[in-house]
Amino acid sequence: MPKKFSEGGEARLLLVYEQTILSKERTALSFMQIGLVFVGLGLGLIAVYLQNHIIGLAIGFFLIIVGWLEMMESHAKLKKYGSLLDEVKAKLRKIGVEVA
Repeated sequence: MPKKFSEGGEARLLLVYEQTILSKERTALSFMQIGLVFVGLGLGLIAVYLQNHIIGLAIGFFLIIVGWLEMMESHAKLKKYGSLLDEVKAKLRKIGVEVA
């Protein structure tokens, strides 16, 4: 038999879930920053080794590609977490909890 929530228990559970989603969102933003760093490093390597070394150019382009892939993956995760947050806020409004 399922347990019944105490008064406000469902709201507390939803608020904890919202906090979990927000922390995952911050993590995705951190990974997006890492992707930007990779792109910046790749551009720096290309600028330094543009005329001299093919290996430096290859590593630079590789870092740019990895950085873009990381940013695209982080963007997809951010969209997913945004929709989850909207669902949680709708449930909170439904049970009468005021959300910003």
